[in-house]
Amino acid sequence: REDAISVLTDSRRLGTDAMGVLAGRHKRNWIQERVEDEAQKAFELYEEAYRVAMSIDDATQGYYHGINVAFLELVYKKNRNKAGEIARKVLELCDQARNDELPKNRMWRLVTEAEANLILGNIDTALECYRQALEGPPRPKPWQFLSTSQQALRIVDYLGEEQDAKRLVELFSGDCT
Repeated sequence: REDAISVLTDSRRLGTDAMGVLAGRHKRNWIQERVEDEAQKAFELYEEAYRVAMSIDDATQGYYHGINVAFLELVYKKNRNKAGEIARKVLELCDQARNDELPKNRMWRLVTEAEANLILGNIDTALECYRQALEGPPRPKPWQFLSTSQQALRIVDYLGEEQDAKRLVELFSGDCT
């Protein structure tokens, strides 16, 4: 893990994809170890990558980085209003990206729409987006499924929405019709 972070540390020069990979490493470290510095590094990298993507009108990179900024605003910074503001912008970016997206990006766009809707309290819309993402095409790989379900459950756990958490668990366990 440390070697990967060392290689990616110069990610700003490599573009928003590399910035996102490094930010994701820091975010996972924070989630696993609760080290404040890791969350702050993740937030700063995602926020910078989001700004860059917005400056070049890259909706796909914008929604990817934007949803991570929204998640960290909610769960790390505990700023529900700012998280909601960014989530609304993320939904606009998803809508922009939809028409020109590559097939491989469909699942991530749907998952992003779901997360943004969770943050905004739109559970039914979120569940439908997750359902579509899980059904494919493309179907999520095991690591994508795990990442998606964990992030969703972290959001509803933070929001304290027990009923929403139960509905998500049903969906992700395949018990939802």
